[in-house]
Amino acid sequence: GDFAFDGVRGSPHVCDQWEIREGICWQESEPLSVAIPSSVTTIGLFAFRNSGLTSVVVPDGVAAIPEGAFQNTYSLASATLGSGVTTVNAQAFQNSGLTSVTFGDALTTIGEEAFAWSGLTSLNLPGSVTSIGPYAFSGTHIVSVVLPDSVTEIGQNAFSRIAELTNLTIGAGLT
Repeated sequence: GDFAFDGVRGSPHVCDQWEIREGICWQESEPLSVAIPSSVTTIGLFAFRNSGLTSVVVPDGVAAIPEGAFQNTYSLASATLGSGVTTVNAQAFQNSGLTSVTFGDALTTIGEEAFAWSGLTSLNLPGSVTSIGPYAFSGTHIVSVVLPDSVTEIGQNAFSRIAELTNLTIGAGLT
């Protein structure tokens, strides 16, 4: 649900299965690496915000990464988004330590500030992306961007404040 693991630091240590419910057991000192079960189809708003998450694999059945889901996850280094994810909503990974993200081929929309001020150093957008929101990648450390031909809309300052950006290739979808 919404805010399910907001502020959690640590990993499940006794529980037999990963569940979002009251009474889940956590151990504060361990890093949190999560492979969300394939049966999960929805992640709540701000579900892992401010957590000690270090990596996450989102299953194919999840269609959207909600607003702020992984916001302020400073320890987060990598994320793999399942083949069913079509939307990464506003501020989903904002201010995260994320340096690497793998997108599925269904992704169409990247929301406002979705990856802003994250640690991203590279970006490989699938050919399905059509829209990139304002400030989506602002303040990251991306060196090179290739916008696929499918991109028809880029919001204001989507790639602003990236000192490391030295190569930008714009696809045919933008005029």
